[in-house]
Amino acid sequence: MAYVLTINEHTATGEVAQIYAEIRDRLGDLPGVFKLMSADPIVLRHVWRAYPYAMEFGSLGRAERELTALAVSRTNACRYGVDGTTSRLVDMGMPRSQIESIFRADPNADAKHVALISLAENATRDPDESLSGAVTAANEAGLGSQEVREAATVVVWFNVLNRMVDGLGVPHDRPAGRGPIRSLRMRAHGLAARIWGSDSLPVVEAVSEAGAGETAVVILRQILDRFESQGGSIPESFDDAFRYNPRKINKASVARLRETGWTDEQVFRAAFVVSGLESMLRWDAIVRHLEDPLSRSIPDI
Repeated sequence: MAYVLTINEHTATGEVAQIYAEIRDRLGDLPGVFKLMSADPIVLRHVWRAYPYAMEFGSLGRAERELTALAVSRTNACRYGVDGTTSRLVDMGMPRSQIESIFRADPNADAKHVALISLAENATRDPDESLSGAVTAANEAGLGSQEVREAATVVVWFNVLNRMVDGLGVPHDRPAGRGPIRSLRMRAHGLAARIWGSDSLPVVEAVSEAGAGETAVVILRQILDRFESQGGSIPESFDDAFRYNPRKINKASVARLRETGWTDEQVFRAAFVVSGLESMLRWDAIVRHLEDPLSRSIPDI
């Protein structure tokens, strides 16, 4: 079980029960990371609201997004993320041998896939380093500015999710393959997102000119703006762990916070804020190298 109190899917009521049902209907199951988000239903609502913009809608294909997420999870050594993204890629029809070929940058590997992985790995390792070369390589491989921004969104969100599941003890259950039905479901969602356009997806206020990448990042910023005022009270050891090594957090360290008066919701919010602020550094590190006005700043809400 996670180190903070979450809402059981069998006893959930109200909005949480509704969101759980939507997740099951869209994804075919209820991933542990969404159960973790129920520690604060406000965050659950916004994270689920961001999901289609981060993983489905836009120019970048679903397989490319999952490969980007896998590169982030591998770099962070997040077993939950690695197994989940690998399973989804296999369900979509990409053999494990092909996945490994891409990560080895074999000569026969798709150049776009190799460039996306390099971009995600470099941004995740050190967003303070110049990513100009990685962005240029992505452009030369045929990825346009919008696709790079959408990849940057996946990099940001999976850095958040990796930290959260590792830092707050989400149980690691190796996902089982779901075969052709799962594959068809995922491909259908990705295709529908490409064909229909933003009006078919959850509305995000005042982001009419933003693409899918900006929209998903705006949603994250909305959460951080709402909760960041708590930041000054976060213990330094807790802050450092969630930024750099979330696996240092354990039940005992969370229990010590409770002894000082912290509620489970406060622990969760603090973890989300630190993870989100650290992960957002990757967005600017990538998009600053794009020749597109929308990449210069996130639209105001």
